[in-house]
Amino acid sequence: DTETRDGVTLPSYRGDSVNGFDFTEAARVPDPDRLRRMYHHSASTLNLVRAFTTGGYADLRQVHAWN
Repeated sequence: DTETRDGVTLPSYRGDSVNGFDFTEAARVPDPDRLRRMYHHSASTLNLVRAFTTGGYADLRQVHAWN
């Protein structure tokens, strides 16, 4: 799919994990490294959530102990 503005046609924005939002040729080129970085950040977030839930940090009754 493509997007056209003022006579300029570029690939469509596919999401931050694929290409950039800016309407420039450089931003709209699909970048496989973006997907790798997105996967890394997603996995890190999931690991952090797992650590919180198993470490007692998911219990809001213990919020005073977090510091």
